[in-house]
Amino acid sequence: MKFQLINKFKDFTGKDILTIGDIIEPDVEGNYNIKWNTGEMYLSKEEIESLKQDGHLLFKEIKDVELIIEEITEDDDNLVTNWRIQLDVKTTRKKLKEFENKFRESINNIL
Repeated sequence: MKFQLINKFKDFTGKDILTIGDIIEPDVEGNYNIKWNTGEMYLSKEEIESLKQDGHLLFKEIKDVELIIEEITEDDDNLVTNWRIQLDVKTTRKKLKEFENKFRESINNIL
């Protein structure tokens, strides 16, 4: 799980350990290694979730997003399948029916 710093995180000298918005990820053993100029610390997931400074939680969990990317080949350009066309218009119901009829007539000629 990834965590993002949401509040100031300073060392005992008052220097920033991390910058707000920084994201930390676990190592292969599941620990979070935080390094800065004057030190280093290893924290567990539970410690990261409960870590506070000046009474404020320091990190929030970032939900992982699964992104699926598929390559579309040129052959798909000629693939016949069902498609939906949606058009939002502001008009009267009478004009909408008129438009729909004209559209249906012309779409048959195109397809």
